[in-house]
Amino acid sequence: MPFSTNSVFQKNQQQKGYPITIAFIDTITMTEASRSSYHPAARPSTLALASYANMFCVGGAYALSTIQSEFPRLLDMPQQSSFAPFASACFGLSFGLGTCASLLSTLGARATAASGTAIWGLALIGTGHALAMSNFVGILIAVAFGGIGVGYTYLSVIVLVGQGFPQRPLARSAIGPLGFSTGAGACIGSYSYFSFSSIDQQSLGHLVRLSGYISIPVALCTMIALPNDLTQFTGSPDSEQKVASPRRAFRTLLFFNALPGMTAFAGILPLANLYSEPDHQYTALILPLIMVALALGGLLAQSFQGWLGARASFSVLFILRGAMLLRLAQYPSGLQATITLLSILFAHGMGFGILPGLIKRYHSQPAAFAYSYGSVLVAWGVAGVVGAILCASSISSKENLTTVCSVMGVITLVCGATIQLFSFGDISLLNPTPPAHTDLVQHDLATL
Repeated sequence: MPFSTNSVFQKNQQQKGYPITIAFIDTITMTEASRSSYHPAARPSTLALASYANMFCVGGAYALSTIQSEFPRLLDMPQQSSFAPFASACFGLSFGLGTCASLLSTLGARATAASGTAIWGLALIGTGHALAMSNFVGILIAVAFGGIGVGYTYLSVIVLVGQGFPQRPLARSAIGPLGFSTGAGACIGSYSYFSFSSIDQQSLGHLVRLSGYISIPVALCTMIALPNDLTQFTGSPDSEQKVASPRRAFRTLLFFNALPGMTAFAGILPLANLYSEPDHQYTALILPLIMVALALGGLLAQSFQGWLGARASFSVLFILRGAMLLRLAQYPSGLQATITLLSILFAHGMGFGILPGLIKRYHSQPAAFAYSYGSVLVAWGVAGVVGAILCASSISSKENLTTVCSVMGVITLVCGATIQLFSFGDISLLNPTPPAHTDLVQHDLATL
């Protein structure tokens, strides 16, 4: 590291009250990869807990089905229209992810993550008020606003854990899926615990507002517990644009990888009821436990990638889901639907566990990584909008859903075969050899 960078580092330590001698010892004993992300006040356990708590809060976005499934009864509307809130939230998600990089450069990852969680909480409070007043347009506006917050929180937390755990790929890949899965599972479990299917809209609106109130203290604690990291984003991403990351190819990959999962999340309760009679025990116990598959995918992402490589990993994940979807279309049953959902959520979590490391191969600096990955993640929200449309078009009968499963199964199988057998566009860059332009990138590759 150049002497000027060390001098700035030492000056920062003096401003925070650290003796210059200790700062110098810390500097010379740190590894090259960890210097760019070192913050004395950010303990790993504190960072992990804060990151998980924020992901847990916004994970409720994956469980919007728990309230929107009651809209036909409470608001006297067609069932197809009840999927609009999820689509609206995903539209906001794309906007939030696409604009998050500029906010990071202004506020830093800590403040952006906290802001996103607070926005999601305020959106839930607004959704509860709109539901109590039977204002469906107000619900759509509120959840779209909340989707922006989810995008801010997700990308900011990915940046935080990427900088805070440079030598711990398991932590980097697992915190996001773990937080989302437990947050969604808790919301789905509350559907049966609080008997959403039998309460009136004022009571349901009160519960939605209560969940929003929980998010606000989490955002405040994040601001208090984590250090200001704005200096990490003072650089411009333009300096690394010469190392062109294959964003278009990664957007395509992420869209098709996320589409089955986002379709399932868009209508998980109505879809479950199509394959089995409404079952209190299934909703209260089985569906929340199925969310564990999402977390397991994130936990095993780096091991799976290290064993097969990125290209083969995504190919296997596509083929697995395609086979399960086609089997579900041919043999529709409650058991097969559960197995298919498990495979979809597992692959969903694993895909989101692998992708950040792939993009970081091309952009070592936080500002450049956030800009590139944020632009790729826009496809995540688009997949959610498409998934909501697919649910709305197929929910009327099991025959329509069988057709959707067949088409999606064929598409995912084709994606798996194409990635493995052919090199189209920049997808060839899924090969294990990335452009080596900095020592930090080389170090990060060694840990993936």
